[in-house]
Amino acid sequence: MEAATPVFWVGVLVLFVLISHRTGWNFRESIMVLIGLRGSGNVTTLELLVGAGTIGGTFFVFLQVLDACKPS
Repeated sequence: MEAATPVFWVGVLVLFVLISHRTGWNFRESIMVLIGLRGSGNVTTLELLVGAGTIGGTFFVFLQVLDACKPS
C-alpha cells in the first residue's frame, strides 16, 4: 500500500488546490468541500476528472502491487 500512497496524496493535493481556487482561496471552505461536509452540486468537470483519476490511479497501483506480491 505504500506504493499507492504518493498517487493518492498528490491527487488530493491537486484537488484541494482546484477547490481552493474555486472558493476564492478559502481554505476552511475547501476542506469542508473536500471531506464532503458541503454539497457537491457545483463540482466542476476538472475536479471530477482529478477525483476519478486519483481514485483510479490509487487502485491501479495498489492492484499492481498486490499482483507483484503473488507467489509464482
